[in-house]
Amino acid sequence: MAVPNSKIPRAAGGPLKNRMPALIGGALLVGAGYYFYTAGGDPKVARKAAEHDAARATASIRDEIPGHGKEMQKSAEESMARVGSNVGHAVDRAERTVDKSVEEGKQRIYEGVEKLDSARKEVRSDVLRKIDEFDHKVEADAKKAKSGIMSWFGK
Repeated sequence: MAVPNSKIPRAAGGPLKNRMPALIGGALLVGAGYYFYTAGGDPKVARKAAEHDAARATASIRDEIPGHGKEMQKSAEESMARVGSNVGHAVDRAERTVDKSVEEGKQRIYEGVEKLDSARKEVRSDVLRKIDEFDHKVEADAKKAKSGIMSWFGK
């Protein structure tokens, strides 16, 4: 039976035909084609773009719902707590890294001071040895000169 003044078209000689599935399918194909075209044919990029647009649309619809402000506030507080926790962990890791670097730096400085001290001692002993050699040579030359001068005076 036909419903009078119905806007749903009849199939040729058959029952009323519902075109809604075909229209929804066509809209989906057009949407998928749009995302594939904008993504340059890359299905992964097209999927990510579609998910991003869907999330943005969902968020804008959710913002329009009354009483959603409290939910957003709770969600923001939870997110901030999570971020704060992550930041705290990151700071702890950074502090441990800095502490480790400081300890390594102190160790290198200590090793450098030890090397410098041993080199200083070595140079000091070399300098003192050279001074002693010079003193002995000067004394020997002085004895020779003294004996030469004394020979002039007959002693």
